[in-house]
Amino acid sequence: GIKRAAPQAAGAATKRRQATDPIHSKALAVADALLSAEAEVLSASAAAMLAPLAEVSLAKPRDKRHEFETKVVDMVEEALRSIKEQRERTLEETKAKVDGVFDDKAARQESCERAKAALRDLEAAVPPRKVALAQATAARDSCLEALAAAQRVQREEDKDFVAIEAQRAEVQQAVESLAELKIKSDDSKQSKLAVKAVLDACKACSVDPTLKDPATQVLRKDPGMRSDFDKVVIEQLEHTLARLLAGFDEALAPSAPARDERAAVVQAAQTAAEEAEQAVATHAEELSAAQQAAKAGASAVKAAQKAVGNWLKDSKVLMDGFDELSAQVASFTSGPLSAFEELKDLVPELETVEEADTVEETDASAFASAFPEVPATEAA
Repeated sequence: GIKRAAPQAAGAATKRRQATDPIHSKALAVADALLSAEAEVLSASAAAMLAPLAEVSLAKPRDKRHEFETKVVDMVEEALRSIKEQRERTLEETKAKVDGVFDDKAARQESCERAKAALRDLEAAVPPRKVALAQATAARDSCLEALAAAQRVQREEDKDFVAIEAQRAEVQQAVESLAELKIKSDDSKQSKLAVKAVLDACKACSVDPTLKDPATQVLRKDPGMRSDFDKVVIEQLEHTLARLLAGFDEALAPSAPARDERAAVVQAAQTAAEEAEQAVATHAEELSAAQQAAKAGASAVKAAQKAVGNWLKDSKVLMDGFDELSAQVASFTSGPLSAFEELKDLVPELETVEEADTVEETDASAFASAFPEVPATEAA
């Protein structure tokens, strides 16, 4: 544990005058020991409250103490016992480390050798992953070239049929638009777009102007206002567009198997290129992970080597700390602990003893909250 430095301000304890007689000197030594106790043994607030009470209570002969002061002495005894046990435990733990300094040296050297061996394995794992990444990259590039070649063949072989398909799609849209206009035709945007789709298809496919020109007006009429002639125009448009679709289908049919085959080749090349790209990404991640692991391994070797190099210095610090702890335990035992044993059962001397300084009355409720084992009525 870490010793807490005695506070510079601790209520009445900071203002007490230095004792000039042995009894007060010993009581002060006990109070100072409480104030410098390890935090895990005695909290700062509890030490600040208990120390001045201990100083006053221990300075009185046992038979002159109030019941409250007797309880204070009991608490001081318990606190000192805990302090002693804590420091002796820390001393024992430190002694075990001191006794094992040469084992520690061997352990550091062994750890360093293990780190070096691990680094060799980590570094050996990097080159194969570089080779794997290079191979995956070359395979990916080959797949991309194959895809580009398949797409180039498809474009060259299918360009005429692509134009026909575009025309067929335009006529198919005109057929659907004409079906809408037979039911409804008004000034809405949807109707205007439908009329435009039919007329554009007629123009693109060079439909006879004797049919196309009347259709321009007929299609814009409300279906309920169309004459028999208008209905004939629409019927002829339907037949014309149907013949166009049939002609396109007839032109495309012979090339369909070859076109489907070329499309399948492009799709297969596309899939292969995507899989190759994913393989490159996977190998790149594996290489990066291997490189990071090797870097971490190198850092571990440096840390292990530093630990080996610092063994002598660390051992000296440890042994110096043990000597200091030994001195502290001995000083505590011969000083505050011994003083308490003398004052605990103090009896009046024959000669007149100077009365102890009166301490400001301690707030009973504050004391009770810090030391719940003492009833508030007794603390008052």
